[in-house]
Amino acid sequence: MTGSDLIKQLFICFSKRDNEAFEEVVREYIERERVVNNFLQMLDNFRGESILLAATNHQNILDPAIWRRFDDVIYYELPDEKARKALFELYMKSIKRESGMDLQAISQKSENLSPADIKMITQEAMKTAIINSRNKLKLEDLERSVDKFIRREKVKQKAVSVSYENDTAAA
Repeated sequence: MTGSDLIKQLFICFSKRDNEAFEEVVREYIERERVVNNFLQMLDNFRGESILLAATNHQNILDPAIWRRFDDVIYYELPDEKARKALFELYMKSIKRESGMDLQAISQKSENLSPADIKMITQEAMKTAIINSRNKLKLEDLERSVDKFIRREKVKQKAVSVSYENDTAAA
């Protein structure tokens, strides 16, 4: 196999992997739309005297029709760098860490992430340490988890924008 054949094979492999990831995100988007539509129907048919509360970390990807069903919408700002650092420390309490682990760079890198996103990232990093038979979390585990999360979010945003473009073109 020549170098160019290897490059072609790698390109095909990565293209197929990207396509599979894109298809997974599209399936997630379709499922989310189905759930949101069911929720809207339930809200429209609700005739009780209870107070309904709903919460999301990603209001920008939900159908705006949801917000018209509520009398009040309360927005919480995303955590600042200091709060993100505190969240990383909180979520990593259950595992030992390398001595001298500086979370400053991770806190900066995780801008625009919610507390739930940070929790998911720390859980992913802890799984990596456990799978690799280590009893201590390394800074690299966190860095990889943040990078992976950000890449995944970019793919999701790409799928949502493509789907939105298709929805508006069909209308």
